[in-house]
Amino acid sequence: VDEVYIGGRVPNMSKSKRKKLRDTGTINQHKTMVMGFLERGGNLKLIPVGGSNNIMAIQPTVRDNVQNDAVLITDSLHSYNGLKNEYAGHEVVNHSEHEYVRDGVIHTNSIEGAFSLLKRSIIGIYHQVTPKHLARYCDETMFRYNLRGMKDATRFNYSISQINGRLTYKALVNTGAYKNTNLLTNEQIATPEKLNSSKNGRPVYQIKDGVILNRFNSLKEAQQMTGVKNHRISKVLNGNRITAGGYQWKYA
Repeated sequence: VDEVYIGGRVPNMSKSKRKKLRDTGTINQHKTMVMGFLERGGNLKLIPVGGSNNIMAIQPTVRDNVQNDAVLITDSLHSYNGLKNEYAGHEVVNHSEHEYVRDGVIHTNSIEGAFSLLKRSIIGIYHQVTPKHLARYCDETMFRYNLRGMKDATRFNYSISQINGRLTYKALVNTGAYKNTNLLTNEQIATPEKLNSSKNGRPVYQIKDGVILNRFNSLKEAQQMTGVKNHRISKVLNGNRITAGGYQWKYA
């Protein structure tokens, strides 16, 4: 788990000037914080949170997106303090002491690498984004990252097959709160019947708040498309757990 700041008005600034802004607490006042969650060997989730990285912003977002049996790995930001008691463990990488990897596995390099994809897409493709629509760019980055195992043509056809509406200019510039109702997001993906299907699998439903989000042809396919381990899903199907990955699961 880590956070990154998007936007702002401090490009090409020297380290000394950046340090001065950090010391005065004003370096991120024009930026939007995006929290990133990446399970080892699993999927990426990016959530625009706002400008503050205090406990009230950080910890509820972690609780909403990370299961309690996980081991958290974060940097030494004080806002993560106290989460150790709620999870299987909490490992801290102290960047201020020039620590970046411990024991070969304790690091935040994976999520920082994912952040670089988001930032490079903004710099090299979109050039600028607004806080209002930042979640859309995060969705697009998640889609590409989580389906990176697909060939380009397959991923393109899959994306086109999931189009469920037209985003009008009026809706795009609406001053209301961001609502991602016309664009594809990870949680709205409805897997095509023939995509990564298994003849030996038993179909399962992915459910959130009583609403069926997806139908997968097998546990293997469900794991591949959602990042939730199939043995966790199996425990829900067998009645040994209530949820897995934040979802309910039932046989189709």
